[in-house]
Amino acid sequence: MSRRESRTRYAVLGALSIEPMSGSEVHALATGPLAHFWHEGFGQIYPTLRTLEAEGHVVTTSEPGVRGSRRRVHALTASGWSELRGWLARPVGPVAPGRDELLLKVFLGRHVDPDVLLGHLRTRRQALAVALERYAAIAAELAQDASPDVPWWGRTLGHGVAVASASLAWCDATIAELSVAP
Repeated sequence: MSRRESRTRYAVLGALSIEPMSGSEVHALATGPLAHFWHEGFGQIYPTLRTLEAEGHVVTTSEPGVRGSRRRVHALTASGWSELRGWLARPVGPVAPGRDELLLKVFLGRHVDPDVLLGHLRTRRQALAVALERYAAIAAELAQDASPDVPWWGRTLGHGVAVASASLAWCDATIAELSVAP
């Protein structure tokens, strides 16, 4: 099993620890509240759910869906809970190396007009400002949520806010430097 698969496996188990969910609900969690630190696509979630079910870590039931359709809902079994808790207790692996095209372009910036880089930086800055607004909205939602998971979700949200704020500050400093550069 590759590292990517094993991490996906635990992300899916973790999602199902919140409550039983359909595959699309797991995906919505990955593209919503988890998106600032974890990404999973439909192409990863559904095969992982099938594998976890085959291994006895997840049980799948069929429930009524919208407009008479059926939806498949996945829930953790005792074995799934044990698998998740075992992984949670293991040491954290290294952070996966990232690929940030903006940083690569800044690194090679002497080969392009500074105005081009300024445009890229301003675009990133705007995206970071939008992310911070989204995080503020999530924080407001969490303040109204009675789930026992809220303190833990707030801690990961705090990381997203800190990273986005630091990146925004870096953008502002770099924009200022390039704006006065000869």
